[in-house]
Amino acid sequence: MEKFWNKSSASADIFIYGDIVADKWTDADTTAKSFIDDLNSFDGKPVTIHINSGGGDVFQALAIANVLKNYSGGVTVSIDGLCASAATIIACGSGGKIRAASNSLFMLHLPSVALCGFYDTPSLEKIQNSLSAVENSIIETYESRFKRADAPKNARDDLRTMIQSETWLSASKAQSYGFIDEITDEVDLKIDDAKKLLVVNNLNVDIKKFDEEKLRRAMEVKNMEVQNEQSFFEKLTASIKDALTTKEVAENPTNAVDATQIRQQELSRVRDLQALKCENAAVNAIVDAALIDGKTVAEIQPYVDAVKKIPAVAPVDNAAEKIVAVIREQMQSGAEGVQGGQETVDPVKNQQDLIVKFANGGK
Repeated sequence: MEKFWNKSSASADIFIYGDIVADKWTDADTTAKSFIDDLNSFDGKPVTIHINSGGGDVFQALAIANVLKNYSGGVTVSIDGLCASAATIIACGSGGKIRAASNSLFMLHLPSVALCGFYDTPSLEKIQNSLSAVENSIIETYESRFKRADAPKNARDDLRTMIQSETWLSASKAQSYGFIDEITDEVDLKIDDAKKLLVVNNLNVDIKKFDEEKLRRAMEVKNMEVQNEQSFFEKLTASIKDALTTKEVAENPTNAVDATQIRQQELSRVRDLQALKCENAAVNAIVDAALIDGKTVAEIQPYVDAVKKIPAVAPVDNAAEKIVAVIREQMQSGAEGVQGGQETVDPVKNQQDLIVKFANGGK
């Protein structure tokens, strides 16, 4: 895709629609030098940086971010589809407002290096030290924007965990962490399974270098949010209303007031529990169970605090994520009970059984 610039009388647009590299191979590639040359030509006009990129060279990205941060004009970053790897450094380090398409993707991961040749231990240790320094620089860039609903005492620890596990975020989730300020209309985004490409606004991104399972789950979040967030509260409101609209309530206005209060309390309970959700799979499993079992934040807080201290499962196992997937599948299957004279199923007990079965290798 050919990159282009728009220089109007009032503002300007720069498009990073491709890889961020040290040396350009195609017109779609962006280098720090080409970017800075174009930025300087705008003479301080307000500029919007459009990003649709799978990332690239972290040092080029850091240079672009630092130039944007010191730019004399206003800066807005628009994530038009994919903002992954080094592209997130440009977005978060720009110092400007960040907006993103509602179904866009935001991905953080560890820096890596390509090696070719023979290396002794001291040489490898130097490379490792360099990667650690880059990792800390990336965390510092994210930290300026990062926030969490549970107000962590050490945001750096949370960020380090996120980048070490290759974290894919939906636009809404990225917004909840402070990486995005505003969400806009959705864009054309899909996966070409045959070619193993993520196609975003006609940009083809090779997904073989990423964790495809996490990528797909992040894409599914948008559909789940559209279906669940609205319908969940609508169904919850309707079910509570039906349960409370009894003859006694109809005949007694005082009870009607009480019913409204109870309904609001239940909605508040659900929202408070949802706010606890984070990147910790065990915490999310506790919250999902509490939502079904009628528990409150106060009742599960000790358990949430406890599991936060437990080290994450090794990425190669993906055990915690698969457990949560089992819980989510069970909740969405409508298995709150079985009708037609069959034995009623306890959803929480059923989920616990599934978790135990999964942890034992499906036996």
